[in-house]
Amino acid sequence: MTRVKQFLCATAVASLVAGTGATAVGTQLGLSAVTAEWMLAAEHVLLLGTDGTNLDKILEYAYNDDSGFKMLMDRGITAATTIAGHMTMSTPSWSTILTGVWDDKHGVVSNVYRPEPYTTWPSVFNLLEYNKPEIETTVISGRGLFTEIASTGNYPADNIIGISGGSTSAEMDALVTQETISRILATTNNPNIDTFMFSYQSQVDHAGHSYGG
Repeated sequence: MTRVKQFLCATAVASLVAGTGATAVGTQLGLSAVTAEWMLAAEHVLLLGTDGTNLDKILEYAYNDDSGFKMLMDRGITAATTIAGHMTMSTPSWSTILTGVWDDKHGVVSNVYRPEPYTTWPSVFNLLEYNKPEIETTVISGRGLFTEIASTGNYPADNIIGISGGSTSAEMDALVTQETISRILATTNNPNIDTFMFSYQSQVDHAGHSYGG
């Protein structure tokens, strides 16, 4: 079985995707030379987006021997970052994670989706598709924001999978998880094709809105 080689914590991606920016993909790309070389050398990258999850709570409650979070952190990259001065709404924050620049650059300051910021500041999907189109890029989400971002521009993700169904966020996340696992297992059918996959989970965010952080 092809080994999943790199797991990236969502909190680390802003530091992995350099913030130099671009007026268009193909001019001044938003990846540093070192970062690009590292990311594009990976066989498989899985970026798990767990919305609203605080690192201090993971360390307090979920960092133990049988925890999936511990396994991901041990095998991947974890970074603590500050959100001081940053717009902490969902769309501005996810835009920062996926483009590598703060909201004072990408200009997303509300939860209203607009394609223009992701043309000026390409997402990681656009950058990978431009630099290494042979990498299979996949986005799996029950939230339209990510399928919209992934389809923006001239270099969209290869597989944009919008999950529908499920009456609760838990049921929706279960469907996303099922599809994600299926896609990971399918990499064994094409062991020479590098992949970058983003999978979004919403339960924690919904719980925080309902019961507190």
